[in-house]
Amino acid sequence: MNRICTLVFLAVALLVVSPGTTWAQSEAKATTMAGLKFDSHGMKANLDTRLRDGIKEVFGEIPLTLVDFKDVSRAIDPVTQDCFTADCLQKIGPKVGAPLGLSVEIDGENEIYAWTFTTWDLKAGRKIHSTQDTCELCGDRELAQAFSASLKEMLENGPPAGGEEPFELEPGQVLMQVNVLPEQADIYFDGELVGQGYVVLAVDTGEHELQIRMDGYRDIQERILMNEDTTGPVLFRYHLTSTNPAVVEVPPTVGPIDRLGADTRFTLGLVGVGVGVVALGTGIYLTAIDGEVACDAGVPAATCPDVYATAGGGMVMGVLGTALLTGGVTLLSWELLAGSSELEENLDPDAPETDAAPAGPSVSVSPAVGSNGGGLVFRGSF
Repeated sequence: MNRICTLVFLAVALLVVSPGTTWAQSEAKATTMAGLKFDSHGMKANLDTRLRDGIKEVFGEIPLTLVDFKDVSRAIDPVTQDCFTADCLQKIGPKVGAPLGLSVEIDGENEIYAWTFTTWDLKAGRKIHSTQDTCELCGDRELAQAFSASLKEMLENGPPAGGEEPFELEPGQVLMQVNVLPEQADIYFDGELVGQGYVVLAVDTGEHELQIRMDGYRDIQERILMNEDTTGPVLFRYHLTSTNPAVVEVPPTVGPIDRLGADTRFTLGLVGVGVGVVALGTGIYLTAIDGEVACDAGVPAATCPDVYATAGGGMVMGVLGTALLTGGVTLLSWELLAGSSELEENLDPDAPETDAAPAGPSVSVSPAVGSNGGGLVFRGSF
């Protein structure tokens, strides 16, 4: 008897508790949002992590629970990742237990950043709302703070309202979705402005005209034929091309000799000429005495068989001296040979444009060794 009473009591308790539990679960789900997409466009890994952590902190301060982006990615099929058609969105919701979705895109460089937050209704398969914000002259810390504050401002009023109820298609109509980037682009259908960035339309069968317009971008114009056998939704995606591509400014280039400056070139030129003359003279002398006996005049050769073998060293010193002498002369006459510095020309915006200067004079110096001695040969063109 006691056992029967216990079973009856448990059954009644389940009947009473179950509705409350189901309601609580339903309420929990109503405040759950799935992270559908986080695209930071290749930003630094530490900044990417910082922004993701900022999103978690925001959801910890508002009455919304976030299913993390990575958890959602693992839970859904690969085919539905980064897919925002009604079909894909309605499949994602039940798998992650969330009626709402959030996608985040952020891009920027040189301390100028822009981001977009978009909320989605996973039950109706529709976009709810999209908001954009920017942060200029922001370091990593300032960007993370502005990014989090922008997200919190969008969500602080509670869960976003769900999207509109699905279209009730009349006989002969087809559901058509149009998704355009940038999101500020105007969408015209049959000559009438129907929205910006993203629209869903119930379209009659027959021929229609679709136009996408935005200042600074090339217009798109399409003729669409909806047949009676067409089954929807029909999806169109467009990414507009800018008509004003960014101009990349190439900074002026300056050679290493120009960067030395006139005083440094003059000093190095004098050193090069001086050392070069000494080395070249030594080389000529060593080459000239190659093979001579190492004895004073009048001493018999038989008693002094040693000879000077200095040809190799003389050639090395001659080449080294020639190189140093040529380099020194070049540095001393750099303004004459190469003209004015290209850096100075590029830094003066008011300087008149001139034709390329003709090739300047050239000077070369080389050693000359003969049977009767050695010397220098100077060659030049003017």
